[in-house]
Formats: sequence, structure tokens, C-alpha cells
Amino acid sequence: MYKLVFLYYILSTIFASASIVERQKSIETDTVNFSIRIGTYNNLPDSVLLFAEEFGLKILTTKTCSNGNNATKVNTKYYACYTEAEKVLILIQSKGYKNAFIVGFINNKRVKIEHAKQKSKLYCK
Repeated sequence: MYKLVFLYYILSTIFASASIVERQKSIETDTVNFSIRIGTYNNLPDSVLLFAEEFGLKILTTKTCSNGNNATKVNTKYYACYTEAEKVLILIQSKGYKNAFIVGFINNKRVKIEHAKQKSKLYCK
């Protein structure tokens, strides 16, 4: 009986350690990115299209409205560091897009900006 309990303890310790190592590898390989949201529009103005073309912005179409209408989200490309995105944000706001803001992504999934900033501190100085 004691041998069986001891064996269970050893195996559970080994698997728990492996799980911790896998979680740590996952944390270390998370891709953190930042983008600037210029705006979200039901009807995309031509001025935004011209601005997007000039600055090489991505235009994303997603269903966000409860009535099924498409809303168009206009974002910049990804930046690896928050400070990089901040510099671009200042430039974009100076061009008249005062409501633009930085959004954070981890592994291409939108997350709270504070969470992305905290994760990015591992990579950016």
C-alpha cells in the first residue's frame, strides 16, 4: 500500500513539473503586439481610406453590431513594443484622429492593454 502511495506521489510530482515547464514555455513564446485603432465606422469615410492608404493601415471588417451590420475597424500594422506604438499614436493624433488609441494583442488575440504592456516588458526596454 505504501509503495503504491509513494509511486503515485512520484508520478504526480513528475507530471506537475512537466506541466509547469510547458506553461513557462508558453509564456516565453507568447507574441505580444500593439496596434493603433484609428476608428470604427459603419460607413467608412473616404478621408479615412486616403489616410489608410497613405500610412499603410489595415482595414478590418467585422460583425460587431447586434443587428448584424458590419462595422469597419481601421488599425495600423502591429508594433512589437508599446513605446513604438506610442510614437505612431502621437503622429496619428496630430493628423486629426484625436480619438485614436492603442490596442494590445497576445498571439493575435485582443487583450486588455495593461496585460499586453506587462507582457511586453519582457521583450522591450
